[in-house]
Amino acid sequence: MFKSRLAALTITTALTSLTVFAQEDYTRLKSEASVQVLGSFVKRTTENGVDQGATDRAGVLGTYRYYFSRHQGVEANYSWTSSPP
Repeated sequence: MFKSRLAALTITTALTSLTVFAQEDYTRLKSEASVQVLGSFVKRTTENGVDQGATDRAGVLGTYRYYFSRHQGVEANYSWTSSPP
């Protein structure tokens, strides 16, 4: 029983310490960009003679960040969604 607890503690400690390596070095990477796709696709439903529905939509979100220092930077976002038919 002691060996299994020691093994579990060792594995937990090793996995927890891996998060330290996930931090970014701001002096090397001063900019960051990302793109996300979004969408809302719903079905039409009828209940008790009442028809309900929504328009399907899709879109894109783009983000750019530039860091001046470790704690200061700017961020620009642009999003686009499809217009209703």
